[in-house]
Amino acid sequence: MKHFQILFAALMFTATIGLAVPAQAKIVVNVWEPIEAPVIGDPCAGEDALVQGMVHTTVATLKNGQFAIHVNTQGVVTGLDTGREWLWRRNIADVLPVDDGNLIWTIRDSDKIIGRGGLPSLFINYKFHVTVISGDVKVYFESETYGCSE
Repeated sequence: MKHFQILFAALMFTATIGLAVPAQAKIVVNVWEPIEAPVIGDPCAGEDALVQGMVHTTVATLKNGQFAIHVNTQGVVTGLDTGREWLWRRNIADVLPVDDGNLIWTIRDSDKIIGRGGLPSLFINYKFHVTVISGDVKVYFESETYGCSE
């Protein structure tokens, strides 16, 4: 999913670079898509699982030429061995700046896999930066929190 987000943002950036800056924010992508993906070795559940749900992605151009990207995902995680279920929520809200070929992009992601009936829950929050200055790409993490709870 992380690779998809970076690739998607780069594609949107490249596809719309020639557009004039609009007077107001304008939504250029508004898509709902189903998702189904395996999770190998879920750290809280202790087993492989299957994620099923929906992904809502919006991309908007802002007045200053930047792109606002919002990905909201929800669904169910089902353990492949036991059939136990968890609720899954993910929220990604980013603004992709545009500045003469240079890019400083801060990515914030919040993931929650919520156990029911005494099952453990997993919470992950992270913030990292991607910079492209004169063609030199660097990525570094500012903060990351992770935890399982019962």
